[in-house]
Amino acid sequence: ITTNVRAAREYTKAKDKKSSREKTQLIFEVQDVTMGVGSKSVECGSMVTLTRTLEDQDGTRLQVIEVDNLTVGKRSNWLIEKNIIGMKNSGFRRITIPKVFETDDEELAEFLESSEFGLTYQIFLTSIIGVEEGSDINCD
Repeated sequence: ITTNVRAAREYTKAKDKKSSREKTQLIFEVQDVTMGVGSKSVECGSMVTLTRTLEDQDGTRLQVIEVDNLTVGKRSNWLIEKNIIGMKNSGFRRITIPKVFETDDEELAEFLESSEFGLTYQIFLTSIIGVEEGSDINCD
């Protein structure tokens, strides 16, 4: 009986986490401003260079990163990584993050807390360098 109760609790927790994750995914607005060019697009493991700007929804610039090199799936900035999949070179994407978004990223959480309505990332993909494979790549 104890095993069944434990299994039921674990199932409920997993179901609640999934439901919460699905709600979080639904509240983002991702808009391709410019589609980009070329045959390569960002995928799990892609090593990319991009420029990103974080703005309050009133247009106030909060952060500008001129050159950001990252590998999709290493989770150094998971919000950006999961939302650039599918982009092509020279693509420009806007990600709108509502104020109610909950994150473990302390810096982003501080920006959201001080924002009245939410935030917007503007991402310009400079280049797709290649694809890295390894056990530390996780895009789930």
